[in-house]
Amino acid sequence: MFESLSQWLINLGLRIVPLSGIAFFPLKLFEYSFDSKSHLSRLVKSIWYLSMGLLYLQDIVGVDVVVTTVCFIECFDLFFQFLEGIKHQNRKL
Repeated sequence: MFESLSQWLINLGLRIVPLSGIAFFPLKLFEYSFDSKSHLSRLVKSIWYLSMGLLYLQDIVGVDVVVTTVCFIECFDLFFQFLEGIKHQNRKL
């Protein structure tokens, strides 16, 4: 049973990784542009991390791919957090 569940999760991960990786960027931009409080991009990012972790554990992707993509996604996310902080400070003034 555990093997069938893990295989199902791996197959799901193979489908989700490209979609969640691509969907994260427009969702983050949408949330920033429209002051959305949905945090849907965080959900997409967490699903992406889970999927990449499962694929790495099964040796489907290498550690270099995981680290590189995590660096880019975190960089993009931190940049928008910086912009949101500036927007929040300007509202206080």
